[in-house]
Amino acid sequence: VYDVFQDNKSFIWFSTEKGICRYDGLQIKEILAKDFIIKGVSHISQDQKERIWFQDFNGRIYYIYNNQVFLFKPYKANGFLKYAIINNQLFVAGKNEVKLFELYNFKLIKTINVDMTWVKHTISDGKKFYLIGNKIQSLDIIGKLNVEKTPDDYLSKISAPLPVINNGKLFIFSKFGENYL
Repeated sequence: VYDVFQDNKSFIWFSTEKGICRYDGLQIKEILAKDFIIKGVSHISQDQKERIWFQDFNGRIYYIYNNQVFLFKPYKANGFLKYAIINNQLFVAGKNEVKLFELYNFKLIKTINVDMTWVKHTISDGKKFYLIGNKIQSLDIIGKLNVEKTPDDYLSKISAPLPVINNGKLFIFSKFGENYL
C-alpha cells in the first residue's frame, strides 16, 4: 500500500502495486480500468465533483467517475512529482513547466515555464502548489510563481527535503537529520 485516502463519503481508498481499491466498511473492491492495465499507483485525492484522482509511478494521472477509471490524457506529470487539485484546477508539474487545467472540462488554462531540474517534490496545501528542492517556489491559483523566503542555512540543514502538509501548514523535514522548516 503506497497511499491511503478517506473521501468525503467516508470510503477508504488504497493505492497499491496492483492499482486502486475502495473499502466501504464491509468489503474491499478493486477498481479496474477496462481498456488498460494500471500498476503501482499513489497520490490519491478528490475533486469537487467527487471524482477520485490518482497517479501511477510513470506520471500518468487517472480519475474514477461512476466506478470507471479514465486516463487524464491532456498531460503527463514529470515522473513521480505529485499533481495537485486546488479549487477547480489541476496543477501538473512537467519537465520544464507546470500546467494548470480546468477540472470541469480539462481545458488548459495556463502553462508556467519553470526550470524543474532542481525540483525534488511537489505538494499542495489547498491554496498553493509548492515546488521543493534546493529552493522553495509556489504557484498560486492564478499561476503566479513566487519564491518563498527560506533561512540562509536552508540548504546546509535540509539537504534532502521531505515536505508534509499538516493543518494547512507546510513543513519541510530533513531526510538526514532532525532539522525542519
